[in-house]
Amino acid sequence: MAMKAISLKAKIILLSMLPALILAVGLTSLAVFQLRHLGQQQIEDTRKNMRAAKEAELKNYVDMAISAIRPIYEGAAADDAKTQEQAKSILRQLSYGQDGYIFAVRYDGIMMAHRFKPELEGTDRSGIKDTNGVLYIRELINNAKKGGGYVEYLFEKPSKSKTVPKLGYAVGLDKWQWMISTGFYIDDIDDAIVQVE
Repeated sequence: MAMKAISLKAKIILLSMLPALILAVGLTSLAVFQLRHLGQQQIEDTRKNMRAAKEAELKNYVDMAISAIRPIYEGAAADDAKTQEQAKSILRQLSYGQDGYIFAVRYDGIMMAHRFKPELEGTDRSGIKDTNGVLYIRELINNAKKGGGYVEYLFEKPSKSKTVPKLGYAVGLDKWQWMISTGFYIDDIDDAIVQVE
């Protein structure tokens, strides 16, 4: 009889504790979910902040390039070949970081100035695509015509020997029908996020 009473008493205690146990498990699960969600939100915020910093840096380099040729551009006629050659010479000399450079492409896709690949000058670049089919030169030109903008595309990164995301920024010189642009790899954003996760 005493054994049944203890057993019944234990059952009653267990049954009375069960809702509290379920509630505790539920609250713990909710807390873990909220912490994980908060972590994901912080990661996304970090990603956005890093991207915004890259965009600002790109825009700054293009603005400096425009400033470098503005005095001769503003005083030149639309068809002034001599002044355009001077501008190309200046753009070819501009660089930043280890391998950053500025390039110019006419609105019809013809490469006008390229620091590291002068053999591309005079060739039509409007039809080149990345591995996802993005016609990135054409998109940069379209953004340049609208006052400036960014294009993300995939490009071979020699140091990784693979294709990674690259971000380009372009501004237009409408009188000459030129786009002035630069870009750099943004895979380091994902690399940094992976280390945080």
